[in-house]
Amino acid sequence: TQERFSNEGRQPLSEHVTDYRQDLRDKSNTEQRVAQATRQIQAIIDAVNAMHIREMDGAAVMRAIGMLRERKEKSASLRTCNSYLRSVKSFTRWLWIEKRTANDPLAALSQFNEETDRRHTRRELTPDELGYLLAHVERKGKVNFRLGGPVRAMLYRVALGSGFRRKELRTLTPASFDLDSDPPTVTVAAAYSKRRRQDVQPIRPDLADLLRPWLSGRPRDER
Repeated sequence: TQERFSNEGRQPLSEHVTDYRQDLRDKSNTEQRVAQATRQIQAIIDAVNAMHIREMDGAAVMRAIGMLRERKEKSASLRTCNSYLRSVKSFTRWLWIEKRTANDPLAALSQFNEETDRRHTRRELTPDELGYLLAHVERKGKVNFRLGGPVRAMLYRVALGSGFRRKELRTLTPASFDLDSDPPTVTVAAAYSKRRRQDVQPIRPDLADLLRPWLSGRPRDER
């Protein structure tokens, strides 16, 4: 075991990152997720100036993340810092699980409290605001993300009625909807769900009534 740790410790970190990237793909992560994770991990490695596993210690990583906060051109929010921290912690945990190192050097690092650094305060839209938004987009909405106003208005209704996030909504097809069940449902496949499991979400009957004619005639597997 010690010999294996020694051999893995001599391998360049870049080779471990390459293997980790492939492992993420093998676990059905989206290409966007894989690219973001590896980009963030590599940014921390470059900031730490680490060449091997032993150089990825907690203090060095926290200094690197602190540099994100201190950038003059655009300082990172605590939410962004947490995203980098999650990526690099997942990487070092994978190194430990795969027996490439005797311990996880970042296991003790905790995330930042994002509530102390809110860049944008979010609130729920009121019913009147929602009605205005949907009506405006449906009547006058310009083409955005290659979607016309009526299509985007229906997409917003599905978002409001299901709670699915943008990336999950982009995976939906007519086959995702079971509008005749009781209650009607919409399903996101496990590969695209944030929780990595199939999400079957009930929706309101009035939303199902709007979707039924709108989806009629559309190819079942067209996103």
